Amino acid sequence: MDYNFKNIYIGTIIKEDVQDKDIEENRILYFLKIQKTSLHLMYKEKSLDSEIFLKWSKLLKYNLSRTYSQHLILYAPAPKTIGI
Repeated sequence: MDYNFKNIYIGTIIKEDVQDKDIEENRILYFLKIQKTSLHLMYKEKSLDSEIFLKWSKLLKYNLSRTYSQHLILYAPAPKTIGI
């Protein structure tokens, strides 16, 4: 799965992981304690509440914060060097 690490839409990433791992929708709804409409809205979100974010990481068995770490690695400004 290829991620766009410059413009992260965590909902899209989660949706793709759910499809790749073939996780049943009812299991997601029960685990997150949400309704189907909330789930489908979540799949469109650019960011999520940290509690939901953590639950998704547990459900997917993947640390979703790695996605943001990759962004920092790829797009952080280069450190300024001090001339000696």
